[in-house]
Amino acid sequence: PAAIECLARMEAAGLSAGARVRNQLVALCAQARQYSHVIELCEGLQRDKQFVSGAARAAATNALARRARWHEAIAWFRPIRNVRKNADVVTDAAVAGAARAYAMVGRAKEAAEMLDVMLQRGMAVRTNLFTSILKALVRGGELRRAKHALISAEARGFKSNVVMYTALAQHFAEAGEESEVRACVERMRARGIAPNVVTYTAIINARARRGDVQAAEAMLQEMVEAGVAPNARTYTAVMT
Repeated sequence: PAAIECLARMEAAGLSAGARVRNQLVALCAQARQYSHVIELCEGLQRDKQFVSGAARAAATNALARRARWHEAIAWFRPIRNVRKNADVVTDAAVAGAARAYAMVGRAKEAAEMLDVMLQRGMAVRTNLFTSILKALVRGGELRRAKHALISAEARGFKSNVVMYTALAQHFAEAGEESEVRACVERMRARGIAPNVVTYTAIINARARRGDVQAAEAMLQEMVEAGVAPNARTYTAVMT
C-alpha cells in the first residue's frame, strides 16, 4: 500500500514511474493478493504504452478472473497463452484464471487446454472450476473431450460428483449415443456415485425429446428398480 501511495503521489506531481518499477509493483501486489492494485497498475502500464512483463500479464489474468471480468482476463492472457514457451512467468493462478475465463465465455477448447495444463502441473482443481469447464465442453458439443477430461482428472485424484456425470449422460442421451449414456451411469456406480432423481430424469427427458419413448420408459423402470422415486418432472418427461 505504501508503494502504491508513493506511485500515486508521483503521478499527481506529473512524474511518471518507469515500466520496471511498475512491473515490480505488480508482482508485489500479486503476492499480497491485492488484486485491485494489480489491475490498476497493469491498466496504467497499458495506458502509458509501457512494457508489460509476462509475469505482470499473468498477475492481471488472475486478478481480472477473480473479479469476473472474463473477456479482459482473456485479452491479458492472450500474449502469454503458449504456456510451455512462457512457463517461467505463467503462474498456476494465471492458468486457473484463464481456464475459468475461457469456460465462462463458452470457449470450451481453450478451457480444456488450460485444464490439461493444470493436470500436467499437478495443480489442485477446484470442483466449481472443473464443473464450469465440463459444462462448457458439453454445451459446445465436445462430449468425448469432456469425458476424457473427467476420466483424466479422476486418474489424478480428482473427486467427481453426480452433477458432472448427470450433465455428461444427459447430453450423450440427447445425441443418441446410448452406449455412452450407459457407460456414464456404470462409471458413476463404479466410483460410488449413485445416480439420483435428477440424473434419471435428465436422461429420460433427453430420450423422450429425441422420440425414443421405449428407451425413456426403460430408464424409468431402471430408476424405480434402483429405489429412486420419480417426481412430477420425471412423469411429465415420459408422457410428453
